[in-house]
Amino acid sequence: MVVVVAVTLETLVPPLPRRPLNFSSSAGNATLATVSLLVLLLVWLLVLAGVVENVEVGDFGGWEVVSQRTKEAAKVTSTCVDFMKQVAAALDVFGKTLVRVAKSSTLPDLEHGELRNSLVTARDGVEALGQDATDAAAAVTSQANQLSNHLTDARLSRRRATEDIKKRQQQVKEGVRRVQHARRNAQDVEETRVRLVRDSFWAVANVCSLLAVHIDQHQDALRTALLQVDVGEEVAAWVSQHRTCQTQPIPLVYSPVPRPPAGMTPTSSARSTLNSAHSTLNSSARSTITG
Repeated sequence: MVVVVAVTLETLVPPLPRRPLNFSSSAGNATLATVSLLVLLLVWLLVLAGVVENVEVGDFGGWEVVSQRTKEAAKVTSTCVDFMKQVAAALDVFGKTLVRVAKSSTLPDLEHGELRNSLVTARDGVEALGQDATDAAAAVTSQANQLSNHLTDARLSRRRATEDIKKRQQQVKEGVRRVQHARRNAQDVEETRVRLVRDSFWAVANVCSLLAVHIDQHQDALRTALLQVDVGEEVAAWVSQHRTCQTQPIPLVYSPVPRPPAGMTPTSSARSTLNSAHSTLNSSARSTITG
């Protein structure tokens, strides 16, 4: 804050008795010279002490302090912009890398059933995560650009204010008015900068929180898909898909062979079989002849 103190002689020196001075006499001249000398000496001492400032030029030391603060604030804001741009660049590279990895992956091509679906879910989740990271990078870049635009406007405003102050240093009243305007302008710029830095980093925190929520959602979807995987069914699905024999062989059927009665030898069994066949043939021949 710039303060210009304008002090008149009436406030510094008590008013003299209002009586006519005899300028024609040597005593009157001596009194007037003494009073003038004392007044000039008092004003000079007060100027040295910093109580009275040069009203012809003005004291702009306060403006130098404000100008220095705006320069330091510009450096801080520029550092914030660089930081946010680096974060955005890292998020953008991270997101594009995930998208490229997901699109070029052949992860589920050799699997079947629910395991294949789970791997597809994992690949799609990685691709979605990459896209979310890219969107987050764009949001952070937008905030950085907003700060950068404000920094440019603030720099132009400070330059104009500085040039204006230099022009007004020779005119105290006009200079004081301009300095007060510049002070308010600098205060507005500083308040806007602090507000924008606060709001921008708040927005960055929200973006990161949203990204974390999306990451958790994608991983939860992956966990849900993995819970559907049954090891036995996956193996059975693979066997069913890759079996070599498409048609089943003819099933073997067991037909029992009649056994001879107990107590008969193979010879007697064979003889009885032949006798039975001979009797059958004789009966057939006899019935033919009779017929």
